Amino acid sequence: MLNQWCYANLLRKRKLNTNSYTFKLYLSALKVAVLFGLLLVCFIGQARAETAEEKEQVFQNPSGQVEPRQKSMSVVVIRVGGYFTDKPGANMLSLSGEMTKSICEITDTLTEIASDKSVDGVLFNFENPSLSWAHVDQLRRAIGRLRDAGKKTYAYVEVLDQINYLLACSCDQIIMTPTGQVMLTGLAGETLYFKNLLDKFGMQIDVVHIGQYKSTPETLTRSGPSEAQLRQINSLFDCLYDHLLETIAESRVGIPSVRQSAQLVDQGPFPAEQALQAGLIDMVMYREEFLEKLGRQNDSEISLRFDYDESQKVDLQLDNPFAMLNIFQKLLTEPKEQPGDAIAVVYVDGPIMLGESSDGWGGSVVGARTIRTALAESRTDDDVKAVVVRINSPGGSAVASDIIYNAVRQTAEVKPVIVSMGDMAASGGYYVACGGHTIVADASTITGSIGVWGGKLVLGNLFDKLGITTYSFQRGRHAQRFNLTKPFTPIERFDLAKEMCQVYETFKNCVVQSRGDRLKDSIESLAQGKVYTGRVALSVGLVDKIGDLHDAIEMAAGQANIEKYHIRSLPRPKNIMELVEELLTQRQEAGSDPVARLLSLGQGLKNGGTLPAGSFDLLKGGDLQRIWYRTAYLLNLLQQEQILLISPYEIVIH
Repeated sequence: MLNQWCYANLLRKRKLNTNSYTFKLYLSALKVAVLFGLLLVCFIGQARAETAEEKEQVFQNPSGQVEPRQKSMSVVVIRVGGYFTDKPGANMLSLSGEMTKSICEITDTLTEIASDKSVDGVLFNFENPSLSWAHVDQLRRAIGRLRDAGKKTYAYVEVLDQINYLLACSCDQIIMTPTGQVMLTGLAGETLYFKNLLDKFGMQIDVVHIGQYKSTPETLTRSGPSEAQLRQINSLFDCLYDHLLETIAESRVGIPSVRQSAQLVDQGPFPAEQALQAGLIDMVMYREEFLEKLGRQNDSEISLRFDYDESQKVDLQLDNPFAMLNIFQKLLTEPKEQPGDAIAVVYVDGPIMLGESSDGWGGSVVGARTIRTALAESRTDDDVKAVVVRINSPGGSAVASDIIYNAVRQTAEVKPVIVSMGDMAASGGYYVACGGHTIVADASTITGSIGVWGGKLVLGNLFDKLGITTYSFQRGRHAQRFNLTKPFTPIERFDLAKEMCQVYETFKNCVVQSRGDRLKDSIESLAQGKVYTGRVALSVGLVDKIGDLHDAIEMAAGQANIEKYHIRSLPRPKNIMELVEELLTQRQEAGSDPVARLLSLGQGLKNGGTLPAGSFDLLKGGDLQRIWYRTAYLLNLLQQEQILLISPYEIVIH
């Protein structure tokens, strides 16, 4: 005890700050522990998957005897499950707790399979994937390229919701387990409004918006939709519902018309046998029965290939410490750039903010400085012959959006720049897109939303409820404009609206300069905050072509007059250690401040394949959590800037 007291007294006398040193040691140890834990989760999951696959291979022929066949049919098995993101990078956990993966990984694999003469077919195992409209469109085109290359495609499913059914329809045959269901019921949604909740806490959102249809703040300022928002939502529902019906009619031979598709939707959902009778699927049988039947039909021995992409696998040897060190080295080492001609794909994936990009448990935030640097690198690199800007963003900061737009425009002055739109490229996302030469969008992309809104969070009534009083000091006429205890004065509101009108005019001028004669109507009639699906945007001249990222890359290669090239993803994907460090840093910064903890919920909110801010959505699973994240993001953004370019909608199919 005496020694301990002397030691503590010595530290006190020398005024050593052990807290900082201890925290650094703790943080370093925690990084290693988290990294090792993630490795074990990934590898154990992979080992279990491989064990299950091996059992499945044995189970399809329980006797272990191989019947003699005239030939062998090579079938690659692709798992379609989990949570998909737009940009490549290290796999992370989504809000639902599932591992994320890039949609590019699976489409690249399918492109490779299409040119592989040793592969005869592909079996897609559907395991409840979380896919967006745009991801389904992208995968459908990739499967279409497989079929064009002569590969047979099969979808084995257990339970299909509507969006996954659209994907399964792109295969030659759909096989369902006998107890499965096709949950084809049509589109349904709800709009959530938080005004009454904010009122209970004494909180108010004081906003100004430019554009009749710029309804983003309504989720925070109203208890129900305005007439303008009702028209917008109904228009989107009509377009997406038509897309659903047309896709089914085009894909299923037994459903020749959109009218018949609509009749089937009204009769759903369908148990497996009823789905078969209705022509929605092709077979009802267990997986091993299907594989046996496939072999008999082709007079072949079916050879299943679960390990087609060996480059993505890691050989884990727990009894070999040097093997583990090799794995750590691979995870922490940046991949070397390939020599030769390249097409840079710059990902603008998430809400747009000033500063650096960041990744969190909920997703990504786009930093203007990060994207500007990536575009400058593409612009000055002689190996990069063309640039594709992949946008999946609802917008965000008006200043940050303009910075990225200018960087895209500067790049377009020296190299071909093609813009590829994902789930959403609206408001600030569309502003950025106007810097490119050509805009390619998916049919279901949400775009447009050319309008401006802004305001501030007012906490005066909350302070009154808590018994908190304030006394304000002021030097300067407009010093109280950002005061959080009271709403805008009439003069402050007028000044803010005037500034927003200037931003609105700048936005419209950028669209006119970019699109020119391609616009089918006056800019004012197309603006006003209106949102469009990709198909409608094409008809009014806001985009140039319906297609996916693959189509945009091919277009860029054509404009650059190159045939052989590799893809360079920018900003460079972070390795898993960098992501862990970033997550721990975010936690540390928000941990000591309860207000920061609330507002930081919105920092990482990339769409679970869907589109941020406000929402119409049925509450299932993690939907309510995502809506909270995105609402918190709006509140956080209002604390940083008063003029915003962000779109209001989130589309989730049920």
